Amino acid sequence: MFSPHSEPHKLKELKLSLKRNDLLEIIVENQGRQTWETIKDYKGIVSAVKLDGSQLMGWNSCPLDVEQLVKASVSQNSATPFSVGDVFNGDFMANTKADTFIDMTSWGKGVVWLNGFNLGRYWSTAGPQKYLYVPAPMVQNGKNTFVFLELEKLSSDCDSSGSSCAINLLDHPLNYK
Repeated sequence: MFSPHSEPHKLKELKLSLKRNDLLEIIVENQGRQTWETIKDYKGIVSAVKLDGSQLMGWNSCPLDVEQLVKASVSQNSATPFSVGDVFNGDFMANTKADTFIDMTSWGKGVVWLNGFNLGRYWSTAGPQKYLYVPAPMVQNGKNTFVFLELEKLSSDCDSSGSSCAINLLDHPLNYK
């Protein structure tokens, strides 16, 4: 179950149906470091995580494993419509290596990987990351795999059934305001 929380200054309560020995995994987005100007701009889990009023202890913190994300991702052939919080993947074929740019203006907020390499974050609704640079050395001759973790909204480039989405690759950067 995915529950986006885009209001960091408000506590979030989420009702879950868990059984003994269920595994609870919480993904916390790193939105950067704090400086003296933003010292009260709290991010992440800022208080105790509780289940039925009891504080959960013994947390493990680990980075996201891109290979595991690919295994958990939704493919274009899925019968289940895409939704916010899904991990998307898609392949493209390349016969030459060239710099390119991914246009993420119709997507919301998330992270993109190409062939396991983190290209960066995008946040088209807030900026400034609306286009991501793809260096030529990251492109392989033959099959290449993109993985997207979308955290905010489903792209307007998804079809009306929500079963297929598209991205635009550009051969030049765009100036935007």
